[in-house]
Amino acid sequence: MQIEVAIARTEPKTRKGALLEELAAELLKAQYYEVERNVRTATSELDLLCRHKGSNRQVYVECKAHRTPLKAEVLIKLYGVVEFHGYAEGWLISTGPLTRDAKGFQEEWNNKPQAQREKLSIYTAERVIDALTRSGLVTHPPQCEIRSNGHQETRLGEWTLLITEFGRYWVQTILVSGVPEAVQVFSAREGIVVTDLDLLRRLKGTDSSLHDLDFEYRGLRAQVEHSQIQEYRQQTVVQVQEGETWDDYRPSRPKDFVGRRSAQDSILGLLEAVRTGKTGTRVFAVTGDSGMGKSSLVAKLRDSARNTRNRNRFLIYAVDLRAATKPTYILASLLASIRSACESGFIDFDARRLEISNYPRPLESESIRSVLESLRARERVICLVFDQFEELYSRPEMFSVFDEAKRLLLSTASIEDNLVLGFAWRTDCTVHQDHPAYHLWHDLRDYRYEVSIGPLRHTEVATALRIFENEICRNMEPTVRRQVIESSRGYPWLLKKLCIHIYRTLTNGGDEAGIVDSLEVKQLFDDDRKTLSSRDLRNLKFIAEHTPVELNEVIDVVGAKALKGLQDRRLIVRSGEHISLYWDLFREYILTGKVPSIPFTYVSSNSIRTFLDVAEELSHRKPRSFEELSDIIGLSSGTVQNIVYDLIMYNVAKNVNGGTILHPEIASSTRDVVLDRVRSELSHHALYLELSSRNGGSVFVIDDLIETLKRSNPTAHNRRRTWRAYAERMGQWLCAAGFLEVDPKGWIVRDLGRPAPLYATHDGRDRSRRLRRKDFQGQAPPERVIACLDWLSSTPERTVMQAREAGFRNALAVLVRFALVQTNGPEGTAIRTVHSGESRVLVWMAAWKDPTLTHVCSWLHENPSLSGPEIGRRLATDRRELWTDASTARIGNGLRRWAGWMVKGDEHGPPPAIPQRWRGMD
Repeated sequence: MQIEVAIARTEPKTRKGALLEELAAELLKAQYYEVERNVRTATSELDLLCRHKGSNRQVYVECKAHRTPLKAEVLIKLYGVVEFHGYAEGWLISTGPLTRDAKGFQEEWNNKPQAQREKLSIYTAERVIDALTRSGLVTHPPQCEIRSNGHQETRLGEWTLLITEFGRYWVQTILVSGVPEAVQVFSAREGIVVTDLDLLRRLKGTDSSLHDLDFEYRGLRAQVEHSQIQEYRQQTVVQVQEGETWDDYRPSRPKDFVGRRSAQDSILGLLEAVRTGKTGTRVFAVTGDSGMGKSSLVAKLRDSARNTRNRNRFLIYAVDLRAATKPTYILASLLASIRSACESGFIDFDARRLEISNYPRPLESESIRSVLESLRARERVICLVFDQFEELYSRPEMFSVFDEAKRLLLSTASIEDNLVLGFAWRTDCTVHQDHPAYHLWHDLRDYRYEVSIGPLRHTEVATALRIFENEICRNMEPTVRRQVIESSRGYPWLLKKLCIHIYRTLTNGGDEAGIVDSLEVKQLFDDDRKTLSSRDLRNLKFIAEHTPVELNEVIDVVGAKALKGLQDRRLIVRSGEHISLYWDLFREYILTGKVPSIPFTYVSSNSIRTFLDVAEELSHRKPRSFEELSDIIGLSSGTVQNIVYDLIMYNVAKNVNGGTILHPEIASSTRDVVLDRVRSELSHHALYLELSSRNGGSVFVIDDLIETLKRSNPTAHNRRRTWRAYAERMGQWLCAAGFLEVDPKGWIVRDLGRPAPLYATHDGRDRSRRLRRKDFQGQAPPERVIACLDWLSSTPERTVMQAREAGFRNALAVLVRFALVQTNGPEGTAIRTVHSGESRVLVWMAAWKDPTLTHVCSWLHENPSLSGPEIGRRLATDRRELWTDASTARIGNGLRRWAGWMVKGDEHGPPPAIPQRWRGMD
C-alpha cells in the first residue's frame, strides 16, 4: 500500500507538507501527545515538536511528503537535530520510498543497541498506514471485487491512501491486460465507494501520481447502464522498425549498419557491468542530432543482444514512442519487454501473471519484483529502450506520457536492479528551461551514462559505400566516390540520401558523369518534391503539420489509396496506429521549404589563383575538356582535373557532356564574380564559423587551423603533414574571400565585407596575367624530359595513356609546354612530335625561351649561392603567389636544377652553347 499527499496544481508545494503535518499531528494526538507545529529554534525550523502527556518525553517529528526516493542524508540530518537539541526521540514520517543507501542506513540502525535504536524511528508508508488504521483515523481498505468489462481481462491493483484538501480516500487501480487504466475511490473514514462525479473530477485534478487514470469509472457505473460504459483501449506497443532493403528510409538493417563501434561497445559494456554487479548505473542515453542514426544504433544493439555470445546475458527491447497515445504506454512497454523475455525463455516466469499492480511505483509491483529476482538469480539483464524520446516533450498532449516516463526512469535509477532503461534523445531540439524535460535531463545527470554520436568517420563512410556498391553490383568512379564522401559530411542520413539518388540516376539510364553536379542537399529534397502531385503535396503537408497523426484520421482526410501511394514511395512511415513523415528533416522541408543547414567542410588542394585562372576560361555554352584547359593554362591535365573538381564543389562550374561549363547561376567568369561565389560558399564553412565564433581580434596560428579542420572534417583521414598543407591552403582561401587577414604570427579574423582586392584584379594586363598562369614550375627534371622525347621519337603514334603508363606524365606536360610535342584530346589520342633533331638540343633550346627559367638564370648569375627555397620564395613574391612552404621549396629546387643544367650541362656533356649574357656564370 502507498500513501500520497495530493494538492491542486495551482497550490504552492509547501501545502503538501502542511497537509502531512496535519495528519501526523492527529496521529500523535491520538497517541496521547501534545503537538506544537512549525517550531523555530536558533538553528532551524522544526516541523512538529511533541511531548508525551504521560512520560513527558520530547519527540521531534520530521514530515516528508515526497514521491521520489529519500536519501540517507535526510536520516543523518534528523539524527543530528535530535542529538544537538537533546530530544528523547526523532521520528521521520515519510510518504515515499527510501533509496538504497537510506535502506542501508535503516538496516544498520536497527542493529544498534536498543537504547540507541529507540532514539530514531522511521515511519515509511506501510508503517504510517498501520498507525492510522490502529488509531482509527482511517478505515482498512474495503474488500472489493470487479467484473471484467466485455472481453477485456480486468483485475484490481494495489491501494493508495490519498491525502487531499477534500478529505482522505482509498484509491485502488483497475488493471486492463496488466496495465492500470482506471481507479475506484472509497472514503477513508467510512469505507464507502465515492460516486460523486464532481468530487471524483476534483480528485483527478490534483497532482497525484494517479491523475492520468480514469477517476470516473465507478461514478459512471452508478449512473448509467453497464452496456453504455466504453471499454478501455488496450495499448499496442510498437517496436523500433528496421528497413526491409538497404534503400529503406527506416532504421538500417543490422547487416547494413556500419561504424559506431565505440558506442556499441560502451552500451554493451554497461549492460555487462550491470549483469556482474560492477556498476550502480541503470540509465543510459543515446544522444545526437536528427539523422545521425540513433534509431539504427538501437536496432543494431537489439540484434547484437541476440547473437550467440549475448543471447543468454541481455535482452534489448526497443520501443517507438511515436506510437504512444496515453501515459500507460510507458508501463505497457515495460510489460511488453518482460513478456518478450518470458516467451523467449530468457526468464522462467508465467507471462500471464504479469501486471503493474503498484501504479505509483511500478517496479515494486509483486509480479515485477518476482521478475527482477529471477533476473538476478540467472545473472541476466533486460534493457528497455525508448526511441524518439523527444516526441514526449515536443507535443503538449504528450506531456503526461513524459511524466510517466520520468517516473519510471527515476525509479529504475534508484532500485539498481537487473533492469536497464535507455532512451534516444534528439539533441537539436530546443528545450526551454521551464519544461520538465530540461529538469529530467539534469535530474539524471548523476545516474545516467551518456553516449553521444556525431558524423561518421572516413573509414565508416568508406565501408558504407562498399555495401552500397555491392547492392548495385558496380563500383563507383573515383571522382563520384570522392564527392559522395565530401558531400555527405559524415552524416548518415545524407549519405543514404546520396546513395539512393545515385542508384535512381543509374536505374533511370543516367551516367555517373552527371551525378557529381547533383549532390546538393536542397536538390535531393527538391527531387523528392518533384515526384509529388499537388494533391500528394497537400497530403504530405497535412501529415507533417499533425505528425504523428492517427491512421484513421489520415485515411479520413487523405484517403486509403493516396496514403498507400505515399507509403509505397517511402515518404511516410507507420508506427502502430500513427503516421509520420520518413524523417524529421523531410518534415521540416515540407513545412518550411528549408533544407538542413550543413556547414561546408570541403578543403581545396589547389591555390586560389589557379582556381581563378581556370574559372576565367569557362563559359555558359561551350564545354571545355581537361586537355583544352591544360593547354590554355599551362598545367598538367591531372592538375586541371583537380581544379575543376574544386570549381564544382564551390558551385562555380558544372560537368556537361564530358566537358566543363560555368555554373548557370554565375553571371560571368570574371574574377570578382567568381570570388563573390567563393566568398558566399566559405561564409558557411565549418572552419570559418568556428574561428569567427571565438574572440574577435585573436591571432590564429597554424596549429589552431589544423585542429579546427580535423574537428570539422570527421570523414577525412590525413597525415599531419597533409593537415598542415590543407590548413595553410584554407588560410589563403579565407584571405582571398575577405574573411581573414595575414598577421606576422598567423591569421586574424577580420571580415572585409567583400573579397580581397588583390585576388579580384590582374593589373589590367591580360597578356602578363596569361604569362603568370603559364609560369614554368619544373614539374619534371631535364633528364626525364629528354628521355620522354627520345621515347616518343623512337616509335610513332604513341598515346597519352602509354606515356603515363611509362611514367612520363609530368615530362610529357613539360614537352607540351615547350611546344615540342602536340596532343589534343583524351588519353587515347596519339602524340605527335613537332621538331626533329637531337632531343637534348631541342629541350635546351626550348628551355632558354622560357621566361621563368631565364629569370632564374639571371638571379643565379647575380647570386650563385641562392638556394632552391630562396628561389621559390622570390618567385612567389614576384608573382604574388601564396604557396605553402613545401610547394615553395619544391618549385624553387626544380627551377634551380633546370637553370644549372641550362648553363653547365649534365653527365652527357656541356650545353650545346650558352648565350653570351650568362657565359661568366659559375
